[in-house]
Amino acid sequence: MPEGFQVKQVRVLAKARQTQWYVVISMALDVDIPDHPAVGRAIGIDLGLEKFLTTSDGFTVERPKFFKSLQGKLELLQRRAARKQKRSNNWEKAQLKVARLHQKIANTRKDFHLKTAHLLCDQAQTIFAEDLNTVGLNRG
Repeated sequence: MPEGFQVKQVRVLAKARQTQWYVVISMALDVDIPDHPAVGRAIGIDLGLEKFLTTSDGFTVERPKFFKSLQGKLELLQRRAARKQKRSNNWEKAQLKVARLHQKIANTRKDFHLKTAHLLCDQAQTIFAEDLNTVGLNRG
């Protein structure tokens, strides 16, 4: 192992009603971050409720509606699951279908965020973002 490298903890856990298994490894590494002045193109991003984000040069990204697009299918699966006798095999299968659909929604959100971050990183070398409480914004 490299010097200054420590494994803090390793745990195995299951998420989403055993639809997927994950291994979580937490590591710590002593890294020196150099203090370089910002060079190259710099942009600022502003997160919003109507638009997903707007950059300082006028580029906007629309807010996708992943949940709304699959809400009808989710309601159907949840109604089917509610009609099953609790803890039966068919109830377990129905719960698994609901969990998989929730996992699909979460994965599409995560994919969108990663692709948007990649797009922003390709546009500029330095990105400034505001420190914003988005949960508080959503409350109105």
